[in-house]
Amino acid sequence: MSPFVALPPAIAALPAHVKPAGVVRRAHSAPYGWQILTVRSGDTLSDIAIAHRCTVGALIARNRIRDGGDFLAIGRHLSVPRITPAHVPATVAAARTATHIVRSGETLGGIASHYRVSLSMLYSLNRISRTAYIQPGQRIKVPAPAARAAAKAANRVAVRTTTLVVRSGGGRAGETFTPQDERTSIGRSPDCGIFLDDVTVSRKHAVLVQKDGRWLVEDQGSLNGTFVNRKRVETAALDDGDELQIGKYRMTFLKR
Repeated sequence: MSPFVALPPAIAALPAHVKPAGVVRRAHSAPYGWQILTVRSGDTLSDIAIAHRCTVGALIARNRIRDGGDFLAIGRHLSVPRITPAHVPATVAAARTATHIVRSGETLGGIASHYRVSLSMLYSLNRISRTAYIQPGQRIKVPAPAARAAAKAANRVAVRTTTLVVRSGGGRAGETFTPQDERTSIGRSPDCGIFLDDVTVSRKHAVLVQKDGRWLVEDQGSLNGTFVNRKRVETAALDDGDELQIGKYRMTFLKR
């Protein structure tokens, strides 16, 4: 028996155009191409990656960052993926978003919850970092469909919590009416949402309109007019406790 151990056969060299499987690197997918971003105070590589829907590793590779991205100099230019096609006109892009005005006490998390969107989406739309603070009066972009859905939900709640209570007129004192839609007609016609059967009331006398979280009353060219707090109006906003007079009926507007 030979004291020498047989060596495995030599491995044939790979052709020059073939790389070993462990060495192959895949470029990060950027379907809309790349753009230049300027690092601002508070930015981190992780936040930038989330905002631009890519990985930290992809940013490090693309920008040849040698220190792992632990320190980003303010003002440094980074190549990042576009999150929308470059050729989309600004007017089209703007139509896809709505604006939320920050109120005192609001947080970005609360705004995201209100519109039922993710925090990451708000970071991306507004190009802000996770460590950024928002200020009252600041404008925050939100997806337009989410803003429309939130507005409709608020309107439905407002409709359910609004009541007109008859104080006098027609022997109906104490009777209540609750608007059933964002537009509720008032008049002598049986087709009206609030039916007031008296000759002092026009067939299509007025309409209650719910708009942007507020209620309005709009006169519809009635003969005897529409009165809010004893003043004749064409259109007027209604606040809790206001008196609305339609013909001989005096009603109190209540919001619960």
